[in-house]
Amino acid sequence: MSSVHVLSPTGILNGESGEALEEQIRTALESTTSPLLVDCSALTFMDSSGFGHLVVALKLARQQQRDLFLCGLSTQLLMVLQLTGTDKVFRMFESRQDCEDSLAATS
Repeated sequence: MSSVHVLSPTGILNGESGEALEEQIRTALESTTSPLLVDCSALTFMDSSGFGHLVVALKLARQQQRDLFLCGLSTQLLMVLQLTGTDKVFRMFESRQDCEDSLAATS
């Protein structure tokens, strides 16, 4: 099975927590070659600052030709991505297991 590095932010994704998540993603990009998965199932809300950090994190991953996936999005988070059109940019999965299964099927 393909290994995936999971980051699991909790609560509200805003400027402060988004900055922390972005830093965790930077560190993961330096320390592992695994695809990165942001498990959003414990997030209750995302504001525009948190969204901005998520987009920056995706750009960082892409600059290094790395995959960054999202899973477990609540209705609110999914709506933010749909309203901004980034639901077509981010690769999203229902669950961590769905992401891991998809990666295993393509390896």
